[in-house]
Amino acid sequence: MRNRHHWLTAILLSFILLFGPGYPSLRAASADPDLSIDFTIRDKNGDPVSGFTHGYKVLIQGTTDSGSDLSGDYTLTVSGAADTTVSFSSGSATIEVPAGTVATIRDLPFNSQVKLTVVQRVRSNGNVDVVYEDVTTSDLDSNDSLILDSDKSVHFNVDHESLFKTITIYPKVFEDSWPEDTLFRYRMTFWNEEGLDLSLLSYTIEGDPTVYTPAMVNGQLTIEAMIPVNKKLTIRGLPVSISFGGNNYTTAEQCNIYWNNDYQAVAGGFIAVTDVAAGHESLSSGVIQDKTQGTWTINLFRRSASAAIAKFYAAPAGADPDELYDFKVTLFDTALNRPHTGKVWVTIGSVDLYNSIMNGNFIPSNIPVTEKLVDTDANGSFYLSLKANEVAVLGRLYQDRSYPQDYLTIGTNERVYNNSQSSMLYLPQEGLLPVYTKVTVEELTKDYETVPGGGYPGGYVQEVTSTYATIDVFHYLNARLFDSSLRLSKTVEGENGEFDFTIRLKDVSDTIPDTYSYSGDKQGTLNFAAISSETETKTAKDGRTSDIEYSIFEATISLKGGESITIDGLPAGCEYEVIEKDPEGYNVESQGSKGTLESGKTSEVSFTNKEITPTPTATPTSTPTPTPTPTPTLTPTTAPTPASAPQVSSETTPVPTSTPTPTATPVPGKVVKTGETSGKNGTYIPVVFLIGALSFGGLFVRRKKEKQV
Repeated sequence: MRNRHHWLTAILLSFILLFGPGYPSLRAASADPDLSIDFTIRDKNGDPVSGFTHGYKVLIQGTTDSGSDLSGDYTLTVSGAADTTVSFSSGSATIEVPAGTVATIRDLPFNSQVKLTVVQRVRSNGNVDVVYEDVTTSDLDSNDSLILDSDKSVHFNVDHESLFKTITIYPKVFEDSWPEDTLFRYRMTFWNEEGLDLSLLSYTIEGDPTVYTPAMVNGQLTIEAMIPVNKKLTIRGLPVSISFGGNNYTTAEQCNIYWNNDYQAVAGGFIAVTDVAAGHESLSSGVIQDKTQGTWTINLFRRSASAAIAKFYAAPAGADPDELYDFKVTLFDTALNRPHTGKVWVTIGSVDLYNSIMNGNFIPSNIPVTEKLVDTDANGSFYLSLKANEVAVLGRLYQDRSYPQDYLTIGTNERVYNNSQSSMLYLPQEGLLPVYTKVTVEELTKDYETVPGGGYPGGYVQEVTSTYATIDVFHYLNARLFDSSLRLSKTVEGENGEFDFTIRLKDVSDTIPDTYSYSGDKQGTLNFAAISSETETKTAKDGRTSDIEYSIFEATISLKGGESITIDGLPAGCEYEVIEKDPEGYNVESQGSKGTLESGKTSEVSFTNKEITPTPTATPTSTPTPTPTPTPTLTPTTAPTPASAPQVSSETTPVPTSTPTPTATPVPGKVVKTGETSGKNGTYIPVVFLIGALSFGGLFVRRKKEKQV
C-alpha cells in the first residue's frame, strides 16, 4: 500500500512538470518554428487595396544558431495549393508568393537567423519582372533579418501609388528644323493582358486644359495625340509592367508632321532621350518601369536629302570639253517657308561619280572629287559651273560603303548616332540639305538646247522638292544650237562700187560646220576656212577657271552700196567679227562689227563708206583798183593844111575843163565753191567793160562840145 502511494506521487509530479509553467519552453525545445510571408497592397492612407494580380519571389538566406548554413528540405505551404518542398542550398532558397496568398515554410531550425529580400515580381501570366514598386515591412530589422525563436510572420506592404508611373512625351525642334506651328502626331498603345488597374490613367497636353481619359477596347488602350512642337504630352496613372508600343505612327526613323491639321508623312529623325536613364532609350516597345518614367524628349530632326546636277552633250556636240557652263541654284525651305541660307556642301566629279550616286547613293573613296562649302545669298542662291560629263552633288554623301557612325551630342552627355545613308540627319553646320527643300536649277548658258533624254525632262530651268532622304538628279542633256543669224548691210555716200569683207568666227569647237548659206540682195553659200587657234583662260561665275582653245574661221564676200545679206544657221555662242578691207578714197564707219551670236536672234552689222573728195585750192580774188579819169588838156586847134583840111583861125579857143566822171564801184569777182569749175576770164571782163565805158563817155562829151563850137 505504501508503495502504491509513492507511485501515484511520481505520476502527479510528471504531469505538473509536463503541463505546468515550464510547458512552453519544453515544447519549443522539442518543436521547430514556421515562417509565413504575405504581401498586401495599401493606398496612401494605409488601407488595403484589392485587385493586385502580381506575386513576388523572395530570397531567404539563413544560418543556424550554431553558425552553420541553413540547409535541408522543408515543407512549403501556400494557401489554396498542395504542399511542396523547398530546398535550401548553401543556406539560401527562393520561394514564390502568389498575389493574395500566404506562403509558409514549416519546421525551420529553432533560433535560426534568416534574411528576406524581395527579388522579383511574377506576373499573373508567369512572366517575371524586376520589382518596380516600393515594398516595405516592419517585421524585419535594419538588416532585413529576424530570429526564428518561434513561429514568425513577415507582412510586406506594397505602396499602391508606386505601382503607377508618369511619363512625358516632349517633341522638341532640333536646330530650327520645323516651324513653331507644327503639330507632331504621337501614338502609344498599351496591352493589359494581366488585368492591371487602369482607373488612374489619363493624359493632358500642355496648353490644353482638357484631361483626356482613353478607354480600353478589346484589351488594348491607345493614346493618339497631336502635340504642338515644344509642348508636352503627360500621361499619368500608368501601371508598372504594362506592355506598350509607342512611336510616331510609322517607324522610329520617321516623323509624321501636320501642317494645318493636314496629315503628311514627312521624313525626319526620331530620337528619344529620357532625363532619367543614362544614354538614349527607345519608345518603340517595352514595359512601364522605373526608368521609363520621366520626360522623353523627342528631338525632331529632318533627314538629309541631296541633289545632283549632271551635264552631258547630245549630238551635235560642237563644244570644247574644257568649256565651263554656269548654273544658278536656288534653295527654298518649304517646311519653314523661307529661303534656305547658309553653307551648302558641293562635290564635283566625273561620270564615275555620276554612276556611283545613281546606283548606290554613296561616293566610293577611290573616285577623285573636288569638295567645297559654298555660301548662299539672302535668296538661297549660289552659282556653280560644270564641264561636259561632270556632275555636282549638293549636300553631303558618305564616302564609302561602310557608312561610318555619326555621333551627335544632344543636351549634356547623351549621344545618338546613325550608321546608314538612309538615316543621315540634317545638320546645318555641315552644309547638308534638309528634306522638303525645293531646289531650282537654271542653266545660264543659252547656246545649247536642253533636250529630254533617258526619261529625264529638258529645259533650262528644272525644279524638284525632296520629300525623303534621297538624291534628286537634274539632267542637262545639251545639244548645240545652230539658229543664230548675221545680217551685213552696206551703204555708200559717193561713187558706188564693190567692197570686200572678211567675216571671222571664233568658236570653242573646231568641228562647227564650214559652209553656211546666205540670202538677201545676194544668195549663195559662204565657205569658212580654219586659219588659226588661240587659248584663253575663262573664269566662270563660281570662280572656277579653265583654259579654252578657240578656233578661228574666215570667209569673204563683196557687197555694193545698198546691198545686204543674212547668213543663217550660225552656231549660237560663237564670237564674230566683220572686217572691211580698207577701201581707198572712202571713210568707213561701222556698227555691230563685233559681238557674240545669240540663239534665235539676228546680229546686225552695218558699214557706211563716205567718198573722200579732194578740196581744190581757190585763186585769190583781189578787189580791182579803179583807174582815175585824167583831166583833159585843151590842145590848140591848128588849121588843117590845104591838103588835108580847111584852114581855121590861128587863135586857140579855150575848152572848158570837163567834170570828172565819178569812179565806178568795182564789181567783185565770182566766189568759187568747192567742186565748181573756175574760168580764167571771169576776173577781167568787168575791168575791160569799165574802161570801155569810160572811153566812150569821154569821146561823146568831146564831140558834143565841138558841135557847139
